[in-house]
Amino acid sequence: MDNESVDLDRFESLGVVINSACADEEDLNYFLDKIKEMQENGKWTRQDIITLFKKILPGFSHYDKGKYLDEKM
Repeated sequence: MDNESVDLDRFESLGVVINSACADEEDLNYFLDKIKEMQENGKWTRQDIITLFKKILPGFSHYDKGKYLDEKM
């Protein structure tokens, strides 16, 4: 997005996106409620999480490379 920058030096294997955009409070509350609901149910999918991020972050893109953090540990 135009109002963000990427810090690739903060961590060895991870980039950090710095964004000054303010989320709509209603969208943020929806996001937090859905995350809490998923935690309470103990059930969610990757697509559920991606969909939530797309709702709150305009222009969010997810590229699935088939790699997971658990594989690196």
